[in-house]
Amino acid sequence: MLVQRAGILKGKFAGNAGIVLGNSPSVNMVDPKYFDPFITIGVNRILRSEITPNFILFCDKGVVDRELPWFKLYEGNYIIYDHLHF
Repeated sequence: MLVQRAGILKGKFAGNAGIVLGNSPSVNMVDPKYFDPFITIGVNRILRSEITPNFILFCDKGVVDRELPWFKLYEGNYIIYDHLHF
């Protein structure tokens, strides 16, 4: 698990297509392989879906607290929004 501040990633993936995934139930209607060519960033309760994003973005400490059991199972990279304080 790699934890990075959001600002550190600025420009790191320039030129690559990316998708930000929320937690809408419709995300499970898309074949997870569709996202393979993209850099994916998941937010909120995305780990409850069938999608495993490249990054999880923490923006809201309340969501982090509620979703902690899911985050503990995630083996990808974490991004912490620069203005979030724990």
